[in-house]
Amino acid sequence: MSFDFQTYQDAMKNKKQVNIDELRQEWARRIDDAKQLLDKPSPTAVQRMDAKLLTEEAVEIRDFIAKAEVYDAEYRDVVARSFGATSGSGSGPMFQREDGSYIRSVRHSESVRSAMKLSTSSASLGKLIMGAVTGDWRGADEERAMYAQGTNAAGGFLLTPEMSAVIIDRARAVSVMSAAGCVTLPMETEEMKVVVVASDPTAYWTPEGQLITESEGTFNSVTIRARALACYCEVAIELIKNAPNAQQIIENTIVKSLALGLDEALLNGDDEGEKPQGLLHSPNVTESAVGGAFGYDALLDAMALAWAANSEPNTWIMESSLRSYVSKLKDGEGLPMPLPPEAVGLKKLMSTQLGSADSNGTCYVGDFSNCLIGIRSGIEVEASGVAGDTFKKKRVAIRGLLFADFVVGRANDVIRMSGISGL
Repeated sequence: MSFDFQTYQDAMKNKKQVNIDELRQEWARRIDDAKQLLDKPSPTAVQRMDAKLLTEEAVEIRDFIAKAEVYDAEYRDVVARSFGATSGSGSGPMFQREDGSYIRSVRHSESVRSAMKLSTSSASLGKLIMGAVTGDWRGADEERAMYAQGTNAAGGFLLTPEMSAVIIDRARAVSVMSAAGCVTLPMETEEMKVVVVASDPTAYWTPEGQLITESEGTFNSVTIRARALACYCEVAIELIKNAPNAQQIIENTIVKSLALGLDEALLNGDDEGEKPQGLLHSPNVTESAVGGAFGYDALLDAMALAWAANSEPNTWIMESSLRSYVSKLKDGEGLPMPLPPEAVGLKKLMSTQLGSADSNGTCYVGDFSNCLIGIRSGIEVEASGVAGDTFKKKRVAIRGLLFADFVVGRANDVIRMSGISGL
């Protein structure tokens, strides 16, 4: 029988606290029951089916837990404010500005706009670009006012904080790294210093009158610096003037391009400083060399590296070829091979942007909640009908600039599985 979510759904509907610990116990019980069935010397077809149903139920409960955790953070925020706490006590970590005030980072389900306490804006980037190019501002009074405020000498314009936040949130909504659990910190300056944990300190019991044993924990200060991510496209002037959906198409194209470019840098990056360092080059990401075809033992070996560092992996990011390979794995009877119970709870995400240090495949498994995406609140957009040879071709060149950086905040939270062959 499937799990009854009604009690928890009613609590959320009626703005009451949800017992997430109870949900986690239900999830763990199904994982344990499935493991016991599969660990039998020769599990029958019925036992295999029961284990499959239990793991499917566990996945449903895990997905509901994720929603309940978001609700719980909002619930606690409301309760905290009712007792006089300041706004910003939600689920994202708090960071202190140089003036001593605080700003809250945001998780995937939250918005940059709300974290920065910005008003809601109905303005459209597509309308803004079309008005700037054609001079036709009919039905775009708000966009025209924004354009007048932010125009520069080069013909570009700096989006208002409200519109920038909307574009950033739309890009985050389709970002795999944001969905994996990375938190986003709205940067109000070009650089910010944050602390990363290179190794955890150790606590020791100390007899009375004795010296405290020195710990080997290491905390490093890292500067995140907003680096430029540029998006460039050209659009025919006839399309801008005549196509009724041109506004939405232009805006969607820019958002998607920025999101893909951001994910590529956060996953791969470089060691030269042009891009953020990314997972591929971060010293805080631990490597687990597969050195051959992928198998579930290799996945468990990678997860064990995180477990050894007191970290619990919850997300698995893979490329499309590995996703296809895993979905085709069969057991000795030719049936689809189920995930090990320890890996059933992993959120599985796919990215076409995954790079590798060699010709073999790579994937990542871990807890991404200590990974930080710093994004400047101002996005620059420039549209020109005379740049290069666009005037001659009757086209408009559009350029968007987003400024961001990335850091992995704790060593061994994220594991890179490398050297996967046969994909």
